[in-house]
Amino acid sequence: MGVCLVEAFKKKWNTCKWLKKPVFLAVVWWALMLEGLGQVRMALHFYRQADVSFKEYPFLKFYMGRSCLRLDKVRLAERYLVEALERNPRHSPTYFYLGKSYHLLHQYGKAMGAFRKGLELAPQNAQAWYDLGHLYIQADRISDAVDALESATGILPHHPKGQFNLATAYRVLGKTDLAIETFRKSIELDPKDSRTYNDLAKTLEKEGKSEAALVNYKKALEVNPNDLKANQNLAEYLYGEKLYRQAIPLFLKVVELKPECALAHNNVSAVYDRVNDGENAIRYILQAQRLFLEQADLERFERASCFLKEFCNKYNRSPDDIDLNSFN
Repeated sequence: MGVCLVEAFKKKWNTCKWLKKPVFLAVVWWALMLEGLGQVRMALHFYRQADVSFKEYPFLKFYMGRSCLRLDKVRLAERYLVEALERNPRHSPTYFYLGKSYHLLHQYGKAMGAFRKGLELAPQNAQAWYDLGHLYIQADRISDAVDALESATGILPHHPKGQFNLATAYRVLGKTDLAIETFRKSIELDPKDSRTYNDLAKTLEKEGKSEAALVNYKKALEVNPNDLKANQNLAEYLYGEKLYRQAIPLFLKVVELKPECALAHNNVSAVYDRVNDGENAIRYILQAQRLFLEQADLERFERASCFLKEFCNKYNRSPDDIDLNSFN
């Protein structure tokens, strides 16, 4: 339909210029509708068709760039968005989408510049402040990240990811009380995010608040039993508290979630050794040793070999006695 509209009116363009704006609006309306329905590739086709004849309309390049970004055509999105700014340098959304393009291209300096320019034009855009803060965190500019994320949460206080990233930045800066308070705000806004419970628990643990940390580690696993970091952190916490038997199923869960991780097998071996289960201690250190060798981590391979020798002597067992196909 959109192509037919364009082609039909192209033939009479010189004598029917009064039709120019209605045709443009019809084609762009059709493309926007398709984009809204998730037909982004088709929408991009119509935007391009329209741009052939309606170059004076500044937003077409923006729509084309936005569509390309949604289709993961990042280089093409960058090109269209730069061209869009040449047509209309006062359009803040173009700067924000261009910033996202640069971010995906790992051009962080350019991404920050684009977001800052857009925020000069639209300083109340909370999502842009949030995206800029995330960029600053990746660039290890934590103080700048705090400023950006405080701006984001000041405008939009009910943004759980904004609160989470702000709490993370506070923690890195050593503002632990603020970090704990902000993690809790994030949990209030999104009580189903296991990552927030886990990071809050880790922060509390470092502050020596063991009981509160344990509650939040358990809450993280209640929300998501397959949260790798939460399983790992709670296992390490219990191991540190010498609650070895409680730690075993959590260390085993880490192995289940990430069986290619040599360190996970190494940890299972260590905790089995703590409860004097020699067979499983040897079984898992053998597996760790094999994975370290496959990953060319020779230093850890040698360390695992030393543990294997130690366990074989301690439990009077030989590696040949262990069935590696039978994991407990």
